[in-house]
Amino acid sequence: MEPNQIISTVKSELEKLKKSGHKDVSIQGLENYLDGLSNQAADSKDIRLARYNAENQSNIEKYKEDRAEWRELFKATVGHSQSAIKLQALVNGGAAVALLAFIGKIWSPEFSGTVIAEFIPFALILYCCGVGAAVITQSLTYISQHYFTYDADKVAKVIRFFAQCTALLSLVLFFVATYYAYLGFTNVAS
Repeated sequence: MEPNQIISTVKSELEKLKKSGHKDVSIQGLENYLDGLSNQAADSKDIRLARYNAENQSNIEKYKEDRAEWRELFKATVGHSQSAIKLQALVNGGAAVALLAFIGKIWSPEFSGTVIAEFIPFALILYCCGVGAAVITQSLTYISQHYFTYDADKVAKVIRFFAQCTALLSLVLFFVATYYAYLGFTNVAS
């Protein structure tokens, strides 16, 4: 209890005694009463301190739990991002290798004058550029994470934006190259 509360409590108790007809208050009785109030105030202080400590510990544990959850989500995001970047490189690279194998089987002097020769080499270049874009994405991702680690968030966000752009570029290059390869193969068939 606060000192003002104690004083007002004592005054209200004395007022009750006056109303009940008492004119004199025993000093011993008043001391006993004040000791009781003092013990009550000490208990109240201990209870408040214990409540504060419990709330504080609860907040600390909640913070730790939130950070652990964030850390796991971050690890999952990084893992999925890495897998996506590797998949982009693999798909573009695999398509480039397949086209190279195809060209190796059909290459002849007459090949350079065909319709397929107009589309397939361009598709091959686009697939290779898609692999390059995936490699650049991987590098930019690493650099942006480095800056995030050392609290240079503004720089990291700019680099991350460019990493996202190169990842998208890798996908676009794959689809455009596939379209050009399709054009080359359909023109041969007709």
